[in-house]
Amino acid sequence: MQAENRKKKLPLFERLDRLRRTQQLTWSQVAEELGVSVAMLMMVKAGTRNLSGKVLARLEWAEVEAGLNARSRVSEEARAIGKRQRLRIPLVTENDIQKGYFDFRPEYQAGMREPSFPEMIRLKKPDQEGQARLGMVVAKSFESEIVVFACLPDDCRSEAFLENLTPSSRNKLHDSAMALVFGTEWRTTVARLAVESRAGDRTVVEQILGRKLPS
Repeated sequence: MQAENRKKKLPLFERLDRLRRTQQLTWSQVAEELGVSVAMLMMVKAGTRNLSGKVLARLEWAEVEAGLNARSRVSEEARAIGKRQRLRIPLVTENDIQKGYFDFRPEYQAGMREPSFPEMIRLKKPDQEGQARLGMVVAKSFESEIVVFACLPDDCRSEAFLENLTPSSRNKLHDSAMALVFGTEWRTTVARLAVESRAGDRTVVEQILGRKLPS
């Protein structure tokens, strides 16, 4: 009976291993993506545990993002479940903002990762002058990706590099940079910048960002 159970669970672990290999991930990264522990994945391998419906849904969408499965009604529902789960897990914290940097782990598209690509990227918050300028640029143009480029290290500051990331990872990178510059409530801040009639005025930008200009 144990052998039969293990055989039934094997296809699921093969899916996990295929995702790991095609995305060049560690088991820790796979576990982090799915919101489970590495120990849980190893129990799946042994055939002693299964994954919950929500975790299976996140796996379904991860396979779509990796190009292993085609989009479908099921995968779209899985994406919604995965998105809700990710929204409950904060990326940049207030402590990161105070430190002025955040270590981001990128996820590369299948077959796109080169040996020179970093496993970790340190996003750095610009100085106050730079933050004020970014605030004005975003308010006027809504080109929020400029914030990502401002926070990236020089060797990653190109559109060509960003194109190697999975869509999910690129979105996380964007949100992390925005939070680092504008705070964890950055969506509210940017909305205020956009609707403020004097958004191009640095004084207003500073006020919205919660800072005072030097006298």
